[in-house]
Amino acid sequence: MQILDALIIAGVVPDLTHVVVTEMEGGYWNEVARLDLPDGRSLVAKRFTTGSDNPYFPIDPDLEARATALLAGSGIGADPVAYLPEHRLLVTEYLDGPTWDGDVEAMGRLLRRVHAVAPRGLRSLAVGTRAGMGHARQILDWGGARLA
Repeated sequence: MQILDALIIAGVVPDLTHVVVTEMEGGYWNEVARLDLPDGRSLVAKRFTTGSDNPYFPIDPDLEARATALLAGSGIGADPVAYLPEHRLLVTEYLDGPTWDGDVEAMGRLLRRVHAVAPRGLRSLAVGTRAGMGHARQILDWGGARLA
């Protein structure tokens, strides 16, 4: 099913004749499109790929939807609009603005705000030598690396 068909059926966007769709760049694995609606709003629809088992950068639409919901209203990221897990599709508001310009201090302030949010329902990362080495081994095994 196409992205727009799923969004129309779910009632997220009106019929196709009034939506302008622009494919966005930057997604390496996933399909991302900007949707300009007749009411003046712009949304981003992200359809997650299937079949990736990369332990380094896992593709998990459920976790990304939870993270987006945790940050809702914070001004840190785009607010969620809809999540259609059966279609692996997350829709957020579109945020217009510049990409990062190298301002490390501004990035530090943003990261401080992100880290102040309690990560309820998100995956835990490997912490400590034993856990870190175990995760590194998973990544190396996944990539087929052989180390002495």
